[in-house]
Amino acid sequence: RLPIDRVFSVEGFGTVVTGTLTEGSVGVGSSACILPDGLDCRIRNVQVHGRDVENAFAGQRAAINLAGIKKSEIARGDCLAAPSSTPVSMMLDVHISNLPASGRSMRNNSRLHLYHGSSERLAKLVLFDRDSLEPGQDCYAQLRLEEDIATRRGDRFVLRFFSPLETIGGGVIVDPKPQRHRRNEPGLIERLALKEHGSEDRRLAQSLEEFGTAPVSAEQFAKKENTDVETVKEALAALITEGRAVEIVPGSYVAAAVLDSLYTSCRKILEAYHRDNPLQFGIKLAELRQKLLSGVEISAANAIIRRFVEEGKLKTAAERYSLFDFSVKLSKKQKNIKDKLIEMYRKAGAEAPSVDELAKEFPPGDKAELKAVADNMLSEGLIVMLAPGVAMDKTAFERVCSKTAEHFEKNPELSLAEFRDMLSTSRKYALYILEYFDTVKILKKEGDVRRIDRGF
Repeated sequence: RLPIDRVFSVEGFGTVVTGTLTEGSVGVGSSACILPDGLDCRIRNVQVHGRDVENAFAGQRAAINLAGIKKSEIARGDCLAAPSSTPVSMMLDVHISNLPASGRSMRNNSRLHLYHGSSERLAKLVLFDRDSLEPGQDCYAQLRLEEDIATRRGDRFVLRFFSPLETIGGGVIVDPKPQRHRRNEPGLIERLALKEHGSEDRRLAQSLEEFGTAPVSAEQFAKKENTDVETVKEALAALITEGRAVEIVPGSYVAAAVLDSLYTSCRKILEAYHRDNPLQFGIKLAELRQKLLSGVEISAANAIIRRFVEEGKLKTAAERYSLFDFSVKLSKKQKNIKDKLIEMYRKAGAEAPSVDELAKEFPPGDKAELKAVADNMLSEGLIVMLAPGVAMDKTAFERVCSKTAEHFEKNPELSLAEFRDMLSTSRKYALYILEYFDTVKILKKEGDVRRIDRGF
């Protein structure tokens, strides 16, 4: 990492930047980027004290000839760094000190000049636990900048008063890419103190919690923590062993405390759903995902919900989810209706009856109860809804799927007539099933035949 203090062009060579390497090394031919804009470039030549060298190291002042970038795209205050190595942000969590001899108070919301590396930024000071920081005092705070800046945890900086331009203090960066915090937020000062002074395992455990419900990769974690990926992987493995982290999908991690909090929210959602829908087995997966994990990638959200099932907290059927200790309580009349419907659907087999056809076998006054019980059976996965008002026994449906899959093992296509004959049924019932296969993308219609789409 090299804070840039000069930029110029050399005829026949192109863009050159100079500065003192603050960490790491830079070598001829390596890739780099200009921060905070993230512009990619390549190291063409390196000089230290006027001599060409293959590599320059931390502490050395160097001139770097860059390929693939124009002089006009760089300015003093930018930073040359390895790609994906340094966070860029417009906010910094910091531990600041007001110089004993400054003679000035740092007040909440005051504007200051921030000096970091070779950069200068205007920033608003947000004090978390006080209204002003007096000379000789120190505290945790957040600097909200007017422009992006590239920094790392542990970097030091200087603060100057906005006007008159006097040096009044400085500090150290505790979090180079934080969230926006509220003043007097409970537990905030303790969390920041842990980030600054805590042991690595406790600090990483807390940092993982701050990623929230979105699973994070070791690479993302390493970038935030300003450390190498292998160190992070070792730390994550230890946290998993201790039960403080979970690899929710391969290569992506969530804090166990976050999952515990999510389950508390999940339980409240399902308790409300069960109260409002007492005859439904549970909530549909998509609805639960939207209410519980909105904004989280679908595969990760599904993995989190599956984990609750694996832990015995939820149960599932027909892509619906309920609390493990929930059960539908039917009245005696509803149970009799359900038993009769189950028998009717089983006898019908592939000739899926409509609700209107079933209703003829029940007294007219049972219509509302009939619909409620049919919805219950659908939610439990006992029947499969082929079309509005038309359902089929699940076991019969599975047999049809098996027969259809066997057909496609030997044939590339299937006509309606072939399907009708295969099931020994009428065109009407065969068409219900084929159109359902089309809707869920098991098959796709091409002219007068069906071919495999996603398959069974």
